[in-house]
Amino acid sequence: LKASVSAAVASITNQNTNNQLQALRQKIIKPIVELLKSRNITVQLKASLAIEALASNNQYTQDLILDLDATSYLIRLLEVNHKI
Repeated sequence: LKASVSAAVASITNQNTNNQLQALRQKIIKPIVELLKSRNITVQLKASLAIEALASNNQYTQDLILDLDATSYLIRLLEVNHKI
């Protein structure tokens, strides 16, 4: 379910500023970043796609993602996927 929700967020916010703003108003960023800490690699990957879609051409969201330290989890995810 967590992976599906992340995929849905990625889908509806990708290249859609209005939907990005709605997601921000619903405070979706922090829960999505929290999913990067999941032990399930699929959940992590889908969360990273949602973060990408939310941050695309949106400086405010990019700053918020940095403030939540999402980059450290994204880097870790890249390292894990590189080893696979």
